[in-house]
Amino acid sequence: VDVKCGFPPGREQYNCACSGAGEATLPTAFLALGGSNTCAHGLTGAERSYADLTANALRISGAVDGLVNNCVAAAGPTFAAACMGRYVPTSARYATVEYLPNMGFAESTGVEYRAVDALLQRLRALEVRVVVVNLYVTAGYKNWQQFTKRPMLETTHRKLLRLAAKHGAQSLTVNFSSPDQRGLFAHDNHLNARGHQFVHAELMRLYAEAPPTVQGGNNRAPQALTSTQCALGDELKPYVGHRSSFSKVNLCKGCKKVTWEAQAPGARLALCLN
Repeated sequence: VDVKCGFPPGREQYNCACSGAGEATLPTAFLALGGSNTCAHGLTGAERSYADLTANALRISGAVDGLVNNCVAAAGPTFAAACMGRYVPTSARYATVEYLPNMGFAESTGVEYRAVDALLQRLRALEVRVVVVNLYVTAGYKNWQQFTKRPMLETTHRKLLRLAAKHGAQSLTVNFSSPDQRGLFAHDNHLNARGHQFVHAELMRLYAEAPPTVQGGNNRAPQALTSTQCALGDELKPYVGHRSSFSKVNLCKGCKKVTWEAQAPGARLALCLN
Protein backbone atom coordinates (compact mmCIF):
# COMPACT_ATOMS: atom_id res chain seq x y z
CA VAL A 1 0.00 0.00 0.00
CA ASP A 2 1.42 3.38 -0.97
CA VAL A 3 1.98 5.80 1.91
CA LYS A 4 2.29 9.48 1.04
CA CYS A 5 5.16 10.96 3.01
CA GLY A 6 6.16 14.54 3.74
CA PHE A 7 4.09 17.49 4.91
CA PRO A 8 1.42 18.15 3.96
CA PRO A 9 -0.47 15.94 4.37
CA GLY A 10 1.53 13.81 6.76
CA ARG A 11 4.69 13.16 8.71
CA GLU A 12 8.18 12.68 7.29
CA GLN A 13 8.24 9.01 8.24
CA TYR A 14 5.67 6.30 8.90
CA ASN A 15 6.07 2.91 10.52
CA CYS A 16 3.60 0.47 8.99
CA ALA A 17 2.83 -3.02 10.30
CA CYS A 18 1.52 -5.74 8.00
CA SER A 19 -1.02 -8.35 9.04
CA GLY A 20 -0.98 -11.98 7.87
CA ALA A 21 -3.28 -10.97 5.02
CA GLY A 22 -0.63 -8.57 3.78
CA GLU A 23 -2.64 -5.42 4.57
CA ALA A 24 -0.76 -2.39 5.84
CA THR A 25 -1.94 -0.67 9.01
CA LEU A 26 -1.88 3.02 8.08
CA PRO A 27 -1.81 5.87 10.61
CA THR A 28 -5.04 7.71 11.46
CA ALA A 29 -5.27 11.43 12.05
CA PHE A 30 -7.16 14.36 13.46
CA LEU A 31 -7.45 16.69 10.46
CA ALA A 32 -7.55 20.48 10.86
CA LEU A 33 -8.71 22.56 7.89
CA GLY A 34 -8.96 26.34 8.13
CA GLY A 35 -7.25 29.69 8.13
CA SER A 36 -4.97 31.59 10.50
CA ASN A 37 -6.76 30.50 13.68
CA THR A 38 -6.24 26.87 12.74
CA CYS A 39 -2.60 27.82 12.05
CA ALA A 40 -2.37 29.09 15.68
CA HIS A 41 -1.78 32.74 14.72
CA GLY A 42 -0.56 34.79 17.67
CA LEU A 43 0.24 31.92 20.04
CA THR A 44 3.70 31.98 21.56
CA GLY A 45 5.97 29.81 23.66
CA ALA A 46 4.20 26.92 25.34
CA GLU A 47 0.73 28.01 24.17
CA ARG A 48 -0.93 25.33 22.05
CA SER A 49 -3.63 25.50 19.41
CA TYR A 50 -6.95 23.68 19.61
CA ALA A 51 -5.72 21.42 16.81
CA ASP A 52 -2.65 20.37 18.80
CA LEU A 53 -4.62 19.96 22.04
CA THR A 54 -7.39 17.94 20.42
CA ALA A 55 -5.07 15.70 18.41
CA ASN A 56 -3.04 14.96 21.54
CA ALA A 57 -6.13 14.11 23.59
CA LEU A 58 -7.45 11.83 20.84
CA ARG A 59 -4.04 10.18 20.51
CA ILE A 60 -3.91 9.44 24.23
CA SER A 61 -7.38 7.90 24.07
CA GLY A 62 -6.35 5.76 21.08
CA ALA A 63 -8.77 7.40 18.65
CA VAL A 64 -6.07 8.68 16.25
CA ASP A 65 -2.32 8.40 15.77
CA GLY A 66 -1.59 12.10 15.31
CA LEU A 67 -2.37 15.46 13.73
CA VAL A 68 -2.55 16.59 10.12
CA ASN A 69 -2.85 20.38 10.21
CA ASN A 70 -3.65 21.49 6.65
CA CYS A 71 -4.37 25.12 7.45
CA VAL A 72 -3.61 27.90 4.98
CA ALA A 73 -3.36 31.31 6.65
CA ALA A 74 -5.41 34.16 5.15
CA ALA A 75 -7.15 31.82 2.73
CA GLY A 76 -10.69 30.58 2.33
CA PRO A 77 -11.82 27.04 1.45
CA THR A 78 -11.45 27.17 -2.34
CA PHE A 79 -7.78 26.16 -2.44
CA ALA A 80 -8.29 23.14 -0.16
CA ALA A 81 -11.36 22.08 -2.14
CA ALA A 82 -9.48 22.30 -5.44
CA CYS A 83 -6.71 20.11 -3.98
CA MET A 84 -8.72 17.64 -1.91
CA GLY A 85 -6.40 14.75 -2.65
CA ARG A 86 -3.73 16.68 -0.81
CA TYR A 87 -5.74 18.47 1.87
CA VAL A 88 -8.24 15.76 2.85
CA PRO A 89 -6.23 12.56 3.36
CA THR A 90 -7.90 9.17 3.76
CA SER A 91 -6.22 8.86 7.17
CA ALA A 92 -8.62 11.41 8.69
CA ARG A 93 -10.98 10.17 11.43
CA TYR A 94 -12.05 13.42 13.13
CA ALA A 95 -11.82 16.83 11.45
CA THR A 96 -12.49 20.52 11.91
CA VAL A 97 -13.43 22.93 9.11
CA GLU A 98 -12.80 26.57 10.14
CA TYR A 99 -13.18 29.20 7.43
CA LEU A 100 -15.82 31.75 8.56
CA PRO A 101 -13.49 34.76 9.12
CA ASN A 102 -12.07 34.30 5.60
CA MET A 103 -15.35 33.83 3.76
CA GLY A 104 -18.08 36.00 2.26
CA PHE A 105 -15.94 38.06 -0.09
CA ALA A 106 -17.08 36.03 -3.14
CA GLU A 107 -20.71 36.03 -2.09
CA SER A 108 -22.08 36.76 -5.58
CA THR A 109 -20.45 33.67 -7.14
CA GLY A 110 -21.10 31.17 -4.36
CA VAL A 111 -17.74 29.54 -5.07
CA GLU A 112 -16.74 29.49 -1.39
CA TYR A 113 -19.90 27.67 -0.33
CA ARG A 114 -19.48 25.13 -3.12
CA ALA A 115 -15.95 24.58 -1.84
CA VAL A 116 -17.13 23.91 1.73
CA ASP A 117 -19.90 21.70 0.37
CA ALA A 118 -17.32 19.64 -1.59
CA LEU A 119 -15.00 19.35 1.42
CA LEU A 120 -17.82 18.17 3.68
CA GLN A 121 -19.04 15.77 1.01
CA ARG A 122 -15.60 14.16 0.73
CA LEU A 123 -15.22 13.94 4.52
CA ARG A 124 -18.64 12.34 4.83
CA ALA A 125 -17.76 9.80 2.11
CA LEU A 126 -14.61 8.93 4.08
CA GLU A 127 -16.82 8.48 7.20
CA VAL A 128 -14.97 11.22 9.08
CA ARG A 129 -16.49 12.88 12.15
CA VAL A 130 -16.58 16.61 11.34
CA VAL A 131 -17.12 19.80 13.32
CA VAL A 132 -17.61 23.07 11.43
CA VAL A 133 -15.95 25.70 13.66
CA ASN A 134 -17.38 29.21 13.20
CA LEU A 135 -15.43 32.08 14.77
CA TYR A 136 -17.98 34.87 14.71
CA VAL A 137 -16.13 38.17 15.08
CA THR A 138 -18.13 41.38 14.60
CA ALA A 139 -15.95 43.98 16.29
CA GLY A 140 -12.29 44.79 16.67
CA TYR A 141 -9.49 46.76 15.16
CA LYS A 142 -10.28 48.97 12.16
CA ASN A 143 -8.72 46.81 9.44
CA TRP A 144 -10.95 43.90 10.42
CA GLN A 145 -14.03 46.10 10.58
CA GLN A 146 -13.28 47.48 7.14
CA PHE A 147 -13.55 44.06 5.49
CA THR A 148 -15.73 42.06 7.86
CA LYS A 149 -19.26 43.44 8.03
CA ARG A 150 -21.95 42.05 10.30
CA PRO A 151 -24.55 41.33 7.54
CA MET A 152 -21.96 39.40 5.52
CA LEU A 153 -20.90 37.39 8.58
CA GLU A 154 -24.50 36.58 9.49
CA THR A 155 -25.26 35.34 5.97
CA THR A 156 -22.09 33.28 5.80
CA HIS A 157 -22.66 31.84 9.26
CA ARG A 158 -26.20 30.72 8.44
CA LYS A 159 -25.07 29.07 5.21
CA LEU A 160 -22.27 27.22 6.96
CA LEU A 161 -24.70 25.90 9.57
CA ARG A 162 -26.98 24.65 6.79
CA LEU A 163 -24.07 22.98 5.00
CA ALA A 164 -22.99 21.28 8.22
CA ALA A 165 -26.51 19.93 8.77
CA LYS A 166 -26.72 18.80 5.15
CA HIS A 167 -23.67 16.57 5.55
CA GLY A 168 -24.23 15.40 9.12
CA ALA A 169 -21.44 17.53 10.58
CA GLN A 170 -21.56 19.07 14.04
CA SER A 171 -21.21 22.84 14.49
CA LEU A 172 -19.40 24.99 17.02
CA THR A 173 -19.76 28.79 17.08
CA VAL A 174 -17.56 31.06 19.18
CA ASN A 175 -19.05 34.56 19.21
CA PHE A 176 -17.03 37.68 20.02
CA SER A 177 -20.29 39.55 20.74
CA SER A 178 -21.16 37.19 23.58
CA PRO A 179 -19.94 38.74 26.88
CA ASP A 180 -18.80 35.37 28.24
CA GLN A 181 -16.80 34.59 25.08
CA ARG A 182 -15.22 37.96 24.30
CA GLY A 183 -12.22 37.12 26.47
CA LEU A 184 -11.41 34.19 24.18
CA PHE A 185 -10.11 36.55 21.48
CA ALA A 186 -6.89 38.56 21.34
CA HIS A 187 -6.70 42.23 20.36
CA ASP A 188 -6.45 41.28 16.67
CA ASN A 189 -9.59 39.11 16.85
CA HIS A 190 -7.76 35.81 16.56
CA LEU A 191 -8.31 33.21 19.27
CA ASN A 192 -5.99 33.64 22.25
CA ALA A 193 -4.65 30.73 24.32
CA ARG A 194 -7.87 30.63 26.37
CA GLY A 195 -9.87 30.60 23.17
CA HIS A 196 -7.94 27.64 21.80
CA GLN A 197 -8.42 25.77 25.08
CA PHE A 198 -12.15 26.54 24.96
CA VAL A 199 -12.52 25.27 21.38
CA HIS A 200 -10.55 22.14 22.29
CA ALA A 201 -12.82 21.41 25.25
CA GLU A 202 -15.91 21.88 23.06
CA LEU A 203 -14.46 19.61 20.36
CA MET A 204 -13.91 16.87 22.91
CA ARG A 205 -17.44 17.35 24.26
CA LEU A 206 -18.87 17.06 20.75
CA TYR A 207 -16.70 14.01 20.05
CA ALA A 208 -18.27 12.28 23.05
CA GLU A 209 -21.75 12.92 21.68
CA ALA A 210 -23.45 10.76 19.08
CA PRO A 211 -22.83 12.26 15.62
CA PRO A 212 -25.82 13.63 13.67
CA THR A 213 -27.47 11.31 11.20
CA VAL A 214 -28.21 12.22 7.60
CA GLN A 215 -31.00 10.62 5.63
CA GLY A 216 -30.40 9.93 1.93
CA GLY A 217 -28.39 12.30 -0.23
CA ASN A 218 -25.20 11.76 -2.15
CA ASN A 219 -22.60 10.02 0.00
CA ARG A 220 -20.00 9.70 -2.75
CA ALA A 221 -16.79 11.67 -2.63
CA PRO A 222 -16.28 14.23 -5.42
CA GLN A 223 -14.16 12.92 -8.26
CA ALA A 224 -10.48 13.69 -7.79
CA LEU A 225 -8.84 15.92 -10.39
CA THR A 226 -5.90 13.62 -11.09
CA SER A 227 -4.34 16.06 -13.53
CA THR A 228 -4.30 18.90 -11.01
CA GLN A 229 -1.05 19.97 -9.35
CA CYS A 230 -1.35 22.12 -6.23
CA ALA A 231 1.35 24.55 -5.14
CA LEU A 232 1.32 27.38 -2.63
CA GLY A 233 3.88 30.04 -1.67
CA ASP A 234 7.44 28.76 -1.98
CA GLU A 235 6.16 25.65 -3.76
CA LEU A 236 5.42 27.82 -6.82
CA LYS A 237 9.06 28.74 -7.36
CA PRO A 238 10.00 25.74 -9.56
CA TYR A 239 7.06 26.54 -11.86
CA VAL A 240 7.75 30.24 -12.32
CA GLY A 241 9.01 30.88 -15.84
CA HIS A 242 8.92 34.43 -17.18
CA ARG A 243 7.94 37.21 -14.76
CA SER A 244 7.68 40.95 -15.16
CA SER A 245 6.95 43.25 -12.18
CA PHE A 246 6.04 40.16 -10.12
CA SER A 247 7.98 39.38 -6.95
CA LYS A 248 7.89 36.76 -4.23
CA VAL A 249 7.10 38.44 -0.91
CA ASN A 250 6.51 37.43 2.69
CA LEU A 251 3.38 39.17 3.98
CA CYS A 252 3.96 38.27 7.62
CA LYS A 253 6.47 39.82 10.02
CA GLY A 254 7.89 37.24 12.38
CA CYS A 255 6.25 34.35 10.53
CA LYS A 256 6.05 32.93 7.01
CA LYS A 257 3.24 33.83 4.62
CA VAL A 258 4.78 33.69 1.14
CA THR A 259 2.96 34.86 -1.96
CA TRP A 260 3.73 36.19 -5.45
CA GLU A 261 2.64 39.78 -5.77
CA ALA A 262 2.05 42.06 -8.75
CA GLN A 263 3.92 45.29 -8.05
CA ALA A 264 3.03 47.40 -11.07
CA PRO A 265 0.18 47.75 -13.58
CA GLY A 266 0.54 45.23 -16.41
CA ALA A 267 2.59 42.80 -14.31
CA ARG A 268 2.90 39.32 -15.81
CA LEU A 269 3.69 35.92 -14.35
CA ALA A 270 4.07 32.79 -16.50
CA LEU A 271 3.84 29.40 -14.80
CA CYS A 272 5.42 26.49 -16.70
CA LEU A 273 4.73 22.81 -16.07
CA ASN A 274 6.94 20.10 -17.52
